[in-house]
Amino acid sequence: MTLVLSDCSGPHWYAGNEGAAEWYRVLRSWARTTSLAIVQPLPERLWRRTALPVSVGLLTARAPASPNSALRFTPFDTVGEAPAGLPLPVLEPSARWFAHWAELVAGPPGTRVPGAAATLPTGLSTVPADHGRPVPRSLSPQELVLNFRAHASPQALRLAAHLAVGEPSLPVMRLVQAATEARPEPQHLAEVVLSGLLTTAPGSPAAAGDYVFRPGVREVLLRSLPRSTAARVGAVIQRYAGSRAGEFPVTVPDEHSAEGGCASGEPLAVVSDETVRNLSGAPDVPADELDTLVEGRYRLTRRRHGGTTSSTWRATDELLGREVALKLFDTPRAGRASGEQHFLADAERLAALDIQGWARVTGYGMHDGRPYPRCAMWTPTVHVWGASCGRPSTRC
Repeated sequence: MTLVLSDCSGPHWYAGNEGAAEWYRVLRSWARTTSLAIVQPLPERLWRRTALPVSVGLLTARAPASPNSALRFTPFDTVGEAPAGLPLPVLEPSARWFAHWAELVAGPPGTRVPGAAATLPTGLSTVPADHGRPVPRSLSPQELVLNFRAHASPQALRLAAHLAVGEPSLPVMRLVQAATEARPEPQHLAEVVLSGLLTTAPGSPAAAGDYVFRPGVREVLLRSLPRSTAARVGAVIQRYAGSRAGEFPVTVPDEHSAEGGCASGEPLAVVSDETVRNLSGAPDVPADELDTLVEGRYRLTRRRHGGTTSSTWRATDELLGREVALKLFDTPRAGRASGEQHFLADAERLAALDIQGWARVTGYGMHDGRPYPRCAMWTPTVHVWGASCGRPSTRC
């Protein structure tokens, strides 16, 4: 028996293209001498958009291990005349589909099983050159994404959006899918690869699995992806990459490190500077603010968030040797002499609160005229009750 794994969408599947005549000659030769089936990675609902559409019906075998020429296919839909040719079973890569085909091949004479089959034509004249599918190069980025959304599964839609934060090479696709889907299926990955949203990376052979989004497609996909989701996907990849057999670590060169952060081997993913900023949530920090010692005790190590009136920092408590979070407010503007008193009064009341699910304010003070509350460091996100100069706020 012979199984052919194909999406039936390559140029050699269409009549009039180079290699089509030879390919169909090989398929007919196999079908006359062995049990031949196509394993189609795309989900069944998309098969009609390929060069090998199928019908659903009953397959009957004359004897065990019958070649396709000895199979009889009876479509459930009997409207019109059945097309002439050899029946060619088409299978999804799942246990249920393989079980039916195995029963057909190994069962006694007269075994009948439900299934899907295409008709392998005896001549190329019956093979349509096209099924009216849009040509990706002729569509705008918005049209490409809309066409994909009209036919794709929810799982493929989510995967395509998640991949928009990086470069969609196959190793990265598999990692993202495995980390974000409860039940990752190969057909959903195939939907994305064959969606028309991607093209082979320049200078890379088609078999390498290196792809890039067509111009403008990434930006359209990112519009539908909340920043919180992008950050969550990035955190999952960072957590799981390389932690289990078959996975791999991802390193980003650090221009400030002595070694340059260089990794050996070929790169497997590339992200833009904008994507790194979006996933890290860490804005650019003036060099003179790093390593600042607040009140002789808290050394600022990394700014996590920066706003128009305050910034949240990761800091080290050098007295107790542990990490804390500080929210440094800007210096009160001129004319607000009571700003410090208002803050200290609010901070004292907040420090007395103990609300489940919120980080408790464990201290407060002033640094160079800038008020700050302090709380324990939470990972990955810190939600605290803070205080502004004269008015309490609900989050740091």
